[in-house]
Amino acid sequence: MRGPGRAHPLLILLFFPIAALVLSGCDNGPFSSDRTKLRAAQVQVDDPLYGEQWYLPMIRAEQAWQLVADHEVRTGRLSTVPVAVIDSPIDRDHPDLRDVLTAEKIVFITDGTDAEKLPDSHGTHVAGLAGARGGNAIGIAGSAFNASAPAYAPIMGIASLKANNGGGSVGDLADAILYASGYENSSEQIPARPARVINMSLGAPSLPGPEEALLREVIRLAAKADVVMVAAAGNAREGAPSGGTVVDYPARFSEVIAVGSITSTSELSWFSHHGPDLEIVAPGGGGAERNSDGLLLVSTLPGNNYGLQAGTSMAAPLVAGVAAMIRSVNPDLTAPEVRAILRETALDLGEAGRDDQFGYGLVNAEAAIEAAIRAGRGTDTVLRGRALDPTPSYSLSAGSRIPAPWDPAGSRDIAILLDQDALDRMGVTDAAGRIRETTGLDVRGEGPLLRGTLPRELDGDVVLHTLYDLGFVLSALQDRVLAWR
Repeated sequence: MRGPGRAHPLLILLFFPIAALVLSGCDNGPFSSDRTKLRAAQVQVDDPLYGEQWYLPMIRAEQAWQLVADHEVRTGRLSTVPVAVIDSPIDRDHPDLRDVLTAEKIVFITDGTDAEKLPDSHGTHVAGLAGARGGNAIGIAGSAFNASAPAYAPIMGIASLKANNGGGSVGDLADAILYASGYENSSEQIPARPARVINMSLGAPSLPGPEEALLREVIRLAAKADVVMVAAAGNAREGAPSGGTVVDYPARFSEVIAVGSITSTSELSWFSHHGPDLEIVAPGGGGAERNSDGLLLVSTLPGNNYGLQAGTSMAAPLVAGVAAMIRSVNPDLTAPEVRAILRETALDLGEAGRDDQFGYGLVNAEAAIEAAIRAGRGTDTVLRGRALDPTPSYSLSAGSRIPAPWDPAGSRDIAILLDQDALDRMGVTDAAGRIRETTGLDVRGEGPLLRGTLPRELDGDVVLHTLYDLGFVLSALQDRVLAWR
């Protein structure tokens, strides 16, 4: 989801004044790999561009970091909370990111050139906002700060969108979500440690029936795996005077936290989608009106650079970083409980209570961490998440069974989602064999999502209808590239 602002390099100046915050004078710092010697919490923010990160004080990030540090000193540990950033390719060599990225180098870009798989400004910018290493005297600090070595909120960069705003397919996005959540997928790999938070700074205003159905079921599976899912609400499209009143997919799914954007003055950004599915807001930059000036967010860019962007894409990773902090101080919290904390502790904006402009309000990192720690002590007064949590999306077993028409000029890639219950009974090997026998389509994958390429001698419409006739296939579609924004 490309932000509607500027995206130009902002190189670190050699003599840029250092913005530092030292909250105590002890020798031992927080987020430490040697926790046995910690005596008192100390948070030192010496990142040169921290003074330009106006959005972090808005969400009370500094206070949250101190609470996390105090918790680490008191308990001697922080739980590791991998944060999957499903986006365009991330610059793995960036000095502010290389120490916080997980070892996995997974790419789900089926129909893309080598150039479209190179490090990209969007994914790199988003990753920095969530988890750039703080306190390292380099660049910026992410909302999770991540000063520990190894990082307590490691960033799992998963490429599913092409570089240079090239878009991506529903099948690739679904594969990325399955991989991040620890499910078998078409790459035949699973992460060493599945994600506990997923950020998706991408969206589409609408999805055709089969695409919507397939993605809905994959989101349901990720929710079943207890993953906190965060997604950008969406930006105004070309020519639109302002953001629309319906949030994009996948933020629109009930299992996903839909994040809107506000300005530096706590007004709704002109481009931000909003509406009844909006859950929370965070700083995303820009002004309240299309042509008004507004601050943008500085973050990492490829090639050891930093730059400014705006959009709900920038707001979402700030929330994802806070969700990681919540789960780090209290790993026993379920995804619905984390979501409840974010809602209940948000700073109310606009009309009293939840409203369609700001959802439950501005994410409040300090209050959220306080609530998570109280819950761990059994003194919580905030958690009402089970009552507030929306009804999960329906299973596709009750959904549409009508394939979309095949486009002869489109992609020849096919994505097939299998019924999980049937898969448990027959196994993926038998299911793939049945598909080959009945359709002639060779498929790959070890989990609920199988991928294949239609041979020239086969008719796409016939293959799709034959797939839908198989009782263990929930959804099958021509996996065309969509313009995720």
